[in-house]
Amino acid sequence: MPTTFTMIQNKVYQFDFDYKNTDFRRRQLNEMTQQTFDFSFESWYQGGCWEDCCVPYSLFDGERMVSHVTASTIPFSLDGRLYRTLQLGTVMTDPDYRSHGLSRWLIEKVLADYQNRVDFVFLFANDSVLDFYPKFGFHKVSEYSAELQNIERQNNLTVQRLDPLLPDHREILYRTAQQNVPQYRLCPLENQSLVMLYCGYSDLNFLSDKLYYLPQMDAVAVASFEGGVMTLHDVLSPNKVDLIQLAGALMQSDTKKCVLGFIPEQSENVIITPFHEPDTTLFVKGTNLFDKHPLRVPITAHT
Repeated sequence: MPTTFTMIQNKVYQFDFDYKNTDFRRRQLNEMTQQTFDFSFESWYQGGCWEDCCVPYSLFDGERMVSHVTASTIPFSLDGRLYRTLQLGTVMTDPDYRSHGLSRWLIEKVLADYQNRVDFVFLFANDSVLDFYPKFGFHKVSEYSAELQNIERQNNLTVQRLDPLLPDHREILYRTAQQNVPQYRLCPLENQSLVMLYCGYSDLNFLSDKLYYLPQMDAVAVASFEGGVMTLHDVLSPNKVDLIQLAGALMQSDTKKCVLGFIPEQSENVIITPFHEPDTTLFVKGTNLFDKHPLRVPITAHT
């Protein structure tokens, strides 16, 4: 998109957005995310995983990026209904330009651009900015955790570790994320771009060693194991998956507990409790779904 100019607190800034295919702009973004959050989007882009659902919005002072917000659209399924959502992420401002209204201008711009195009907006905020987002109409909501009960070891299902950097394994991961059907409450759909972000195609690769493929189910499980606790972060499949059966196939010899990074649709064999990740608070705008239902956004849908 062509650069435009805007006046903010008596100073002129350049504004640009949706520029992922513009090399010098993308380089500026990567430099700022590296300095602010210690990661870069470049390998995600070069791997062909940065899709149109993720739109960068940035302000510049000359050739210097000084403030940024990423707008990501994600469809979610909840109780048979599809919700179009917008998530704000990688909100950052150069330390020399803070308290000049730049983040406010960008957030207001994004919200105006997506008005009437999405059902609700959400974001995750750290503890230092909890008073900032209510100024835009966001309100803080609770999330919940679920524990599966009465799991029995399943020996009749094959479990294969996936390496997302291997072409055939990448194809499995990308396909199951792209074709995923609702597996639980508030389930992201067509979320392959963000899944790949966390699974080896960026510096944010903390899920790349937690991928398991069950060919009989044609399902990918994102799972971690520590101290006898199996955490099932997400399930991706073009078919509806039996979570009890899948967890039984994944459980290790010392597994005593199975915690879910989402809220399942079934209520039997499930214990639901409040959940809060340190220094991470969910804010929403335009919906009361999180006030009415115990829900959780899976880590694969965070930005």
